[in-house]
Amino acid sequence: MPSSAPDQFPTVELAPGYTTHAEVWGEMTVVFDRMKAGQDVSSMLSELPDGRCQAHHWGFLLKGRARVDHGTHEETIEAGQAYYLPRGTS
Repeated sequence: MPSSAPDQFPTVELAPGYTTHAEVWGEMTVVFDRMKAGQDVSSMLSELPDGRCQAHHWGFLLKGRARVDHGTHEETIEAGQAYYLPRGTS
């Protein structure tokens, strides 16, 4: 089974204050994201259908909190929580 730490993946700065460490493992992309507090990623999704990501996301939030817009409702993910975001989330 593969295992890794964020510093072992290639680093890409997606926007000022937002970096990602990502690598493809078979049919899955493993990602460690880091963003500054208050970062709004909605502009990064603007060219996608309905301005929403079309991929499913499973994760675990290590630090801070993230507000997620599902289109019909919003939710906040807190540090220490695992989450699932279906396609169509922003």
